[in-house]
Order: sequence, then structure tokens, then C-alpha cells
Amino acid sequence: MKTLSQIPKISWSIRLAIIAFWLSFFLLVIVFSYYLPFVLKGKEWTASGVISSAFPWIAWLGLTFLVIRWARCFPFKKGLFKQSLFRHLLLGVVIALMHGMVEYGLIYLWAVIRGCDVNVSVVLLVILIRRLPVSLFVYWMILSATTAYDYYGKYRASELASSQLEAKLAQSQLHALKMQLHPHFLFNTHHSIISLMLHGKTDAAMNMLTRLSDLLRLTLDKTNQQLTSLKEEMDVLDLYLSIQKERFSERLEIHMNVNPELMNAEIPYLLLQPLVENALKHGVDDLVTGGEVTISAKREEDSLYLSVKDNGLGMLAEETEENGIGLQNTKIRLERLY
Repeated sequence: MKTLSQIPKISWSIRLAIIAFWLSFFLLVIVFSYYLPFVLKGKEWTASGVISSAFPWIAWLGLTFLVIRWARCFPFKKGLFKQSLFRHLLLGVVIALMHGMVEYGLIYLWAVIRGCDVNVSVVLLVILIRRLPVSLFVYWMILSATTAYDYYGKYRASELASSQLEAKLAQSQLHALKMQLHPHFLFNTHHSIISLMLHGKTDAAMNMLTRLSDLLRLTLDKTNQQLTSLKEEMDVLDLYLSIQKERFSERLEIHMNVNPELMNAEIPYLLLQPLVENALKHGVDDLVTGGEVTISAKREEDSLYLSVKDNGLGMLAEETEENGIGLQNTKIRLERLY
């Protein structure tokens, strides 16, 4: 059993919907059970007759809110189903008797206003015999509707919480994956700088360090960013490739086939860099001369196709299966984002 403070309040939209329902039902009862039968039979209808026929349903306008409150106070939960069922069987009878008393009170009040006599015994007997079953049925209809509505609300809330949790998990995984790229990229670039210095190419090493600082400034400013425009991605890639040009010198030629109209397209941040890095490491690195890397972007209907190609020998089958950090990272990021 819930305390009064734990029972969800009925929203104003639900209150208005309940009032609109019973007023509509009230009008339908008047039209179909009183007005039309009298008109079709050619009899004269009276306002008092209309009001009397509507008395049984007027009472439900207020009792509905009480039934909803009891439905939420004694919900049908696992482990409490029998207790709740027993309580609602008793409460259903209580509501039915209350409805009968309210109906009788309205009838008696209307009779007093009109100056008519009321046979109390007959009226009570009619209410108990004819109205009690109907009142019980209405009680269980309201109870069932409230229970179904509340369970649907809990289901939607649970579904929303689950989707939000999945989104947070995916964001955390994406952040961790993107953070892998920085040390991986730094290690490889650091290795290239050391290699240039060992071969006496200090000017090239200094140029590479300068461009590396520019690249780090650009990438670290976007630590929490998962998506970027193709233009910003190409700007980062240009800096990275300028570093690699210092390393490969005449052995590397870069071709860019990117339609300027696609520059505003949204793609995962640092998507192309690890692919270009693989092309250099597993393609151009083994070539003595004539290394080429082609970066392309094209649109087909609503899809953006990005490709990185090199003219090297490529990776062996077992190397492709192992992939390394670059390709594994790219695949997982794409799965999480899309």
C-alpha cells in the first residue's frame, strides 16, 4: 500500500479528459435513452425527465477520481495481487453503495424542489437491484483503464531510461575509443621524428615537430567532439599529411578527389586519419618510389562514400584480420554512432 504522498497526482489533462468523457456520455444517455424514444413515439419530453435519467451518471463524474486514487493506492503488483484483488472487490461494493446513495440523494433533492413525494423504500430498492451491478461494472472498467494507463506509463518510462542508458554507454565507449587515437597517432609521429633525426634530417624533423604542435592544438581543442564537418576533417588531415610529407619526401604523392559541395557533410571526428595512416604504413612504406594515396568523397542519393586508397602491396590476410588499433577503432566507432 502506498502513502498519500507516493500516489501520483492526476494531471490536469487527464482531469479534463475525464470530465469531457462523462459530459459526452451524459449527453448521449439523454439523447438515446430519453429524448429520441419520446420523440419517436410522439410523446412530449420534459426537462425533469431528462435530469432524472441523467442522475445515475452525474455521480460518476466525481467518483471516477476516487476510483483512480484507490487504483493507484492498491496497485496490482507481483506478490500483492491477491491482497489488491480482495481490497478492490470490497471497494467496488463501497463505491457502488456510495453511487446509489448519491443518486438517491439527487433524486430526493429534485423531488423536494418540485414538491413531489418520494417513496424512499421503492427508490432504494430500485437503486440496489438495478444500479448496483452496473455500478460495480463501471468501477472495474475505471480500475482496469487506470491500471492499463499506469502500466503503459511505466513501460514508456522504463524504455526511455533504457535508451538513455544505452546512449550514455555508447558515448562513453566513443570517447574512450577516440582517446585511443591520440596516443597511437603520437607514438607513430614521434617514431617518424626520431627516424628523421637518426638519418641526420634535422630540418625535416623540426618542420614535423612544428606541424605536430599545430595538429595537437587543433585536435585537443575538440576532445569531447564526436562528429565534425568533412571540411574540418580535411583540415586536420592536411596537417597530418604535411607531417608525413616531411617523412616520405618525394616518395609520397597525395590525390584529393573531394567535391566542394560535400564539405558541410557530417562525419565522425578523426575518421580518415587512421585510414590514411594505415595506407602509409602498409602501402607506401614498403615502396622505394612512386607512393600514392588517393582520398575520395562522393555522394550517392542520401549516402556519403569516403575512400582511402594506396598503390602499395597491401596487408596480408592475417594482418587484415588482426586490423590493429586504427581499423578496429574505426569499425567500432561507426557501429556505436550509427
